[in-house]
Amino acid sequence: MSTATKDQLSELSENWHKCNSEEPEKGKAIALNILDLAIESNDLEKQCDAYNYIGIYHLNKGEYINGITEFEKSIRIAEDNDFIRKKIFAASNLAVCFKFSQQFEQAYKTLAKIDSELDQLSAYDQLRIKINKATTLQYTEYHNEAIQDFEYLVNNLNELKTSTEKGYVLTTYCEYLIFDNNYLKALEYCLEAESYLIKESSSRFLAINYDSLKQIYAYGLRNPEKAIEYGIKSLEINKRLDQKHGIFACHISLLELYTYSGQLDEATKSYQKINELINNYSLESRKLEINFLFYLIETEKIKEAEDLILKSGKFEYTPYLMAIIHYKKGELNTGISILEELTSFKPEDAGLTDLINSKVNEYIYQIFLDSGRLKDAINLMSDLYHQEKELSKNQRAALILEKHFQFENAKKEIEIERLKTEKLSLDRLNSSLEMFAYNTAHDLKQPARTLNNLSKLLMEGNIPDEKTQKEILSFITQSSNRMVNLIDDLLSYAKSENSIFDMHEVDCNHLLNEIFSELKTLIEEHNAKINLKQLPVITGNQKYIRLLFQNIITNSIKHKSPERNPVIEIYSSKEDDFLCINFKDNGVGVPESEQHKIFEPFKKNINSSTNDGTGLGLAICQKIIQQHNGKIKLISEVGKGSEFILCFPLAETRN
Repeated sequence: MSTATKDQLSELSENWHKCNSEEPEKGKAIALNILDLAIESNDLEKQCDAYNYIGIYHLNKGEYINGITEFEKSIRIAEDNDFIRKKIFAASNLAVCFKFSQQFEQAYKTLAKIDSELDQLSAYDQLRIKINKATTLQYTEYHNEAIQDFEYLVNNLNELKTSTEKGYVLTTYCEYLIFDNNYLKALEYCLEAESYLIKESSSRFLAINYDSLKQIYAYGLRNPEKAIEYGIKSLEINKRLDQKHGIFACHISLLELYTYSGQLDEATKSYQKINELINNYSLESRKLEINFLFYLIETEKIKEAEDLILKSGKFEYTPYLMAIIHYKKGELNTGISILEELTSFKPEDAGLTDLINSKVNEYIYQIFLDSGRLKDAINLMSDLYHQEKELSKNQRAALILEKHFQFENAKKEIEIERLKTEKLSLDRLNSSLEMFAYNTAHDLKQPARTLNNLSKLLMEGNIPDEKTQKEILSFITQSSNRMVNLIDDLLSYAKSENSIFDMHEVDCNHLLNEIFSELKTLIEEHNAKINLKQLPVITGNQKYIRLLFQNIITNSIKHKSPERNPVIEIYSSKEDDFLCINFKDNGVGVPESEQHKIFEPFKKNINSSTNDGTGLGLAICQKIIQQHNGKIKLISEVGKGSEFILCFPLAETRN
């Protein structure tokens, strides 16, 4: 087999795993493509995989007989070629197909055959097989064994790698808890499962989970509105996945819920939809008929309901519904006679769901009242009161559970957003550091290259002219000084970035007068005039405040206008919660298009005629002001000058 074919098969397998759950038809097409290519290239491993993939498609579509055929093909190839792992997974899927096609003994035998080989799998793969085993044996005569497996899986949930697997285990276990009427525990696991399944958009399992939540709210907590909400969510996912069997089942449940909650228009839509699908899909007829009868009675279609009961034959629930039908027809005595023939008035023992049962009890209570059988009415009401009391307790507990999971999910969302923000900040910082490193290297290379070239000229001794030699030495000195200045500024920038400052009161007036003395030569050389007005005392680090003020003043003098001597006005102002020190000059100004970049490292004023400086002065200023919890702003106009505004938090200043 060529490398190209091998790569193509690997890519197709990867694509199948990506789309199988969300786009089953696309997954099937890919699986068939893999099979054709594997047969053509005689790749038995990929043939084995392809039959398993096609079987999974049929399993998910509810086409169990087709699924059995494909899984058996996969197993035969695996057994003939000693593909132990592939054989085990295909066999576990085959067992699921046997279960859903009511071949429980075959399902158990299939799992028993691979039981002795499980120790050849990794611990993680053994857990995955245990999931299939527990799911397969659920509600069979091996039910207790399945429950033990489920409990083991729930207790070892963190050993599973994906959110889908964790959610699937919890969702499937919830079905057992619901069957056992342990609704509160089922609600807890279902809400946890939902948080896992939403993470990876595991739609098929999410639909199952929503169906379980629908049952919990409908039958365990008697909250039809919430049950309808989850029923619709499950229906939407089944529609998206084109799961007609699931769509049919959802409409049957929604028919009951809409009817119970009095939303008869919506119930009629579900009733019509079921009639459209009924010829193509056969579900458990009893569930369907009960919901149909319930709907017909509530919508006053009494004749249709009576005909359906007579056609269906006699079930445990038939007497209760016939009594109600006669009551609705005004035949009270006939209804009472039917009820008198019963040994007890407990519709819940007749296979009715909790919702329909509660409605049936209401009708029976009314029949007793209207017929004067007050004792029977009171006894029934007493039983209903105790049931409602227990129900109310469960509803309160459920509300607490819901709030807990809402709070936990909100915390997770906040944490996710925090991590996203941190990552964005780190990405920006890394980008900034890369640019900083590039500019640093660039600016250091230039004077280093000059030093290198000029030194070579001197060493070669080919410059007889003493004047030229002095000029070269002068250039060397300038380049050396430039490198020293750049390194000094780089150190200042690094310190201003990471330092934790000791803060003390700083007298700005006294500090500036010291700076004027230090810069006396520069000020006199450029005939600069500085007008200082009374400034406040601020809280800060005097060493870095000195560097901040000095850089701003030096910057204003260096970037003076060629048409006039520099004049700098220094005064204070207030802005919101900040007290500001303003440095206003009459220099060349900064073009508006460049103002947002002027505080970045190595950015120089393109409007200035001087090439002096390292391009780090204003970047250092910004870092220092940020370390003081302040901000720096620039107001500038080309040809008129610039104003740098240094803002310090008002709480940290005093006049």
